[in-house]
Amino acid sequence: MRSKFNFLGNQESNMPLNEINTTPLVDVMLVLLIIFLITIPVVTSSIKVSPPDEKNKTYEPRNNTVVITIDKKGNFYLFDKFVSKNDELKKELNALNLIYPNASVHILGDKDALYKDVGFLLAIIKDSGLKNVTFLTKP
Repeated sequence: MRSKFNFLGNQESNMPLNEINTTPLVDVMLVLLIIFLITIPVVTSSIKVSPPDEKNKTYEPRNNTVVITIDKKGNFYLFDKFVSKNDELKKELNALNLIYPNASVHILGDKDALYKDVGFLLAIIKDSGLKNVTFLTKP
């Protein structure tokens, strides 16, 4: 009887192999990687949004326009007149709301003004009952 030898020169037997065949595992991982690479861009850009374009328009102030300026130190000015942040500004805006209920508030802020000052001003405007708020920018 002739014995069979494998490429290592050992005699073949019916013994199970002690090695793990990793080829199917690698194939499955590559397929999953390709699937994830294809689906991730679809998931992240599924909402179609067209953001608005900013266009500077010529501003024509109306009679019932309130202009509030914030400088970089956080000081408030109502029509070029300094007002304190707390009581004086609230009183002035409440009085303007009584005189002009549909008044438009225009905020002119310094580019270095703090967000907390702008947020504080918006809260005061909301509390006074004025509803039309616009931020002014450079033309």
